[in-house]
Amino acid sequence: MSTSKPDSETNPLRSVYTSNLPDILAQLNISLVVSTYQAGKVVLVRNDGDTINTHFRNFQKPMGLAVHQNRLTIGGAKNIWYLRNMPAVAQKLDPPGKHDACYLPRRVHVTIVPVNKLELIASWLGLAVLTVIGVVGRTLLLGVRKGKP
Repeated sequence: MSTSKPDSETNPLRSVYTSNLPDILAQLNISLVVSTYQAGKVVLVRNDGDTINTHFRNFQKPMGLAVHQNRLTIGGAKNIWYLRNMPAVAQKLDPPGKHDACYLPRRVHVTIVPVNKLELIASWLGLAVLTVIGVVGRTLLLGVRKGKP
């Protein structure tokens, strides 16, 4: 009887990006948080000098993201994860001085229906929401909408 390695071990996730992405993130002083419903991942994308650092985390069917100040909310298939930035923890991560944020889970709510409408919740709270509008060839079209307070 032979055993095969799971897909994630034989084909690890990787990222490909345009050469100007590190500069764009650096100029805007931002990082990106991307959810991948089918792969079950949340990807943190940040500038790392002349390159991009991608950090993958597993979540059950992450369908929506909302960010407000030091909080990150991830809506999944049947749960909502609430994470909070803990800068004191970030300072303790290796290598020293490289991390300015570390989002840690604070609580999880279990639901009976999929949570894919964080945009609606965010609009009630007056938060900005980044939504993927579509992909044309290799160009990712993004839209940012500000919810009504």
